Amino acid sequence: MDLKERIITITIQQTTQVGVSSTTMDHIARLCGISKRTLYELFPDKLTLLTEAMRYSINKQRTKLSEIIANANNPLEALLHIYANIRNQINSTSRVMIEDIRRLYPSLYQVYLDEHTNNNRHFVNMLKKAQNQGLVRKNANIEAAVAGFSVLIHHVKGENFDYAIHAPFSEKDVLDESFITLIRGLASSESIATIDRFLENFDKKQ
Repeated sequence: MDLKERIITITIQQTTQVGVSSTTMDHIARLCGISKRTLYELFPDKLTLLTEAMRYSINKQRTKLSEIIANANNPLEALLHIYANIRNQINSTSRVMIEDIRRLYPSLYQVYLDEHTNNNRHFVNMLKKAQNQGLVRKNANIEAAVAGFSVLIHHVKGENFDYAIHAPFSEKDVLDESFITLIRGLASSESIATIDRFLENFDKKQ
């Protein structure tokens, strides 16, 4: 790993944990054991560093998802494993980070939204492939189901989550149960058993 990649990796770790506004260029330089001058030679400002860090994360996640799809037996199985992978990223991402980006860096927030839209398209396409293979109900409204789940993800990671959910549920609890409801609701009778077997193992790994 070269210096630039190490800086990006540390930036991702810090912003994910404590948010963007609490992560300063001084802080990143100290964590990397370099001078501010060296940091600014590689990244002229904080927005440039944050943008490259987000694109690095996106590309890394895309590579991982491509590997999952390539190794899965069918699109529905791939989606189950993709959710198991993505949930860890969602749950480890500070709500403060997303709110900071939305508030302080609109152009960077748009990159985040564009990738979310791109993921939704892939989600829909994979479910349609599963539908063509008889793994999803023929009468399922896939676009509407994915749109609903997308809204939920945004709400869970938004600042109003605690006000909307008046119960001792974690973000992970809400996301997991909602995804399970979504995927089992879309599934054909032939694929329910496969989903339930996956979920049994999924629960044991939590």
